[in-house]
Amino acid sequence: MSLFTGQHISNYFNHIEEAIKNKIYEYDYRQLKDFSDADIGSLIEYYKVHNVEVDFEGASVQVKNDEDEIFNYDSQIFDDEPEYIKVKGKRFFFHALINGEWTLLKYDLGEQSFEMINYHDENYETMDISLNARIGKHGVSFQIFVPDSELKNKTKEEVLQLLNNKKETLLQTTNIKLKRLNDIINSFNKNLDVFIKNTIKSKIDDDSSLEFISNIIGVEVNPKNELQEKGTKIELFPKKVDILLPDRKKYDGFYLDRNNYSAIITTIRNHLASTESNPKAIIKLHDEELIRDTILWALNSNYFVASGETFRSNGKTDILINFNDKSVFIAECKIWKGKQYIEDGITQLLSYSTWRDSKLALIIFNMTNQDFFQICNETKNIIKSDKSFKRFLDNKEDCYFECELEDKNNSESSITLAVILANYVGR
Repeated sequence: MSLFTGQHISNYFNHIEEAIKNKIYEYDYRQLKDFSDADIGSLIEYYKVHNVEVDFEGASVQVKNDEDEIFNYDSQIFDDEPEYIKVKGKRFFFHALINGEWTLLKYDLGEQSFEMINYHDENYETMDISLNARIGKHGVSFQIFVPDSELKNKTKEEVLQLLNNKKETLLQTTNIKLKRLNDIINSFNKNLDVFIKNTIKSKIDDDSSLEFISNIIGVEVNPKNELQEKGTKIELFPKKVDILLPDRKKYDGFYLDRNNYSAIITTIRNHLASTESNPKAIIKLHDEELIRDTILWALNSNYFVASGETFRSNGKTDILINFNDKSVFIAECKIWKGKQYIEDGITQLLSYSTWRDSKLALIIFNMTNQDFFQICNETKNIIKSDKSFKRFLDNKEDCYFECELEDKNNSESSITLAVILANYVGR
């Protein structure tokens, strides 16, 4: 392909900006809030465009005998002579290696520079980009024809000087184009910092304003509606959070967003509140697994999990949302039997959690103790004294609170635990 004769150079840079935007939009907006100058610097370094240079001085050259048509200067005086005549001579083939992104030499740069200096030479259109298969690098190929009459009686040094003069003349426009190309590249690189920061700000502003962040990240839990009840189900695939910056660990898991987690917990609490009003039915079950199943009924009648499995049991007492055979939501059900049972429940929950940003719930059924609020306070103290405890997140009610736990296996993890207590002892 001829040099500088393709699409306008802006198409190339628009493609890079789109790639930057796509990469930034792969991140959760909360991660973007934590981006440091080093993170932004890594993006700039990765996407910046390097200057393009062509080693015309060190170009390889081959020569062969040939003939060509050249302009007949004498025809300006003698009208009966042809304007072009065929002469014998030497054809010199040059190949100059390209340093930098060779594809940039295919793009049209616009003609502003040439109009300013009133220089319209288009010799660059006779040049081609070619691959040197021996070394696997692209270069600029061009040729110069010199009539034998111009080479006659010249020394080796004079021939080299003649050839260099012709080469400089041929390359004059190309060198101007190269300078303009690198000016455009430098201008693009200079604006990368602002473009990346503005894109990050736009992503944060857009995402943080959404009512349901689950439309962007995580495993989506959709409320049942009339359309779904009739059997029509729209599959929405969760997106991976893929961190590829050099100083960040790659994370290929899914996680449940805060809004859906709150909706699940609210459904469980509402169900427990309704069963507390008829405790005899629950007391007759006498079994954590059977009581757990009533919660599963409530959850599965209200939600379905897009691109995952519905709420299900796995073992004796837990409630799960699984995706790709890993748990993104886990609830453990326990009948109150003292401190050891609560500690065992926390240990089980932490052992089940398999992905970062796990969302957990511990559901405790009081079946025999008359002092329900004493159980609530004791449970809170047991949780607080656990070695994994970090802090309380929500402490508005005695029978419900949330806290944050440490993940011993991953310092970047954030494990949220909701503790819900239900009282089935007659007042």
